[in-house]
Amino acid sequence: MSAWIVQHCPACGARLVRGLVEGRERARCATCTFVHYENPAPVAGGVVLDGRGSVVLVRRALEPGRGAWALPAGFQEHDETPAEAAAREVREESGLEVEVGELLELAFVPGRRRSVNLALFLCRPVGGLLRGGADVLEAAWFRLDALPADLAFENGPRFLERLRGRR
Repeated sequence: MSAWIVQHCPACGARLVRGLVEGRERARCATCTFVHYENPAPVAGGVVLDGRGSVVLVRRALEPGRGAWALPAGFQEHDETPAEAAAREVREESGLEVEVGELLELAFVPGRRRSVNLALFLCRPVGGLLRGGADVLEAAWFRLDALPADLAFENGPRFLERLRGRR
């Protein structure tokens, strides 16, 4: 079952109903032709490395994963590229200005409320001061060989382990 949240048609205001559209059950308007496609949201994040084997992690202040450590990441805005979103999220969550490099990972992350397409970029710090932003509890450097045990999200440890193997 999907996380169907939209209840009214944004085109005509009629109530949406469930029905088959293009072979799948979807929310659709019974009055006009509007279909609510439940697409994954674009998310971008940064893997910020210092050149000495350490990575920036942030302790999450919000669910899911409140209190656990994660890579700085968040939702991409409509007017920015994934790389721009990664740089903004790193700045907002860690205080660091970064140079965004190669795309390390593009992953589909299923969610209970909303699934996401996550783009993770390798980043190099070029300025700023490490400090937790408004939506994190703290930000800190961790050696890749001494990561905290309480990492948020099941894919975080996998990404970081792959990174450790690249070094």
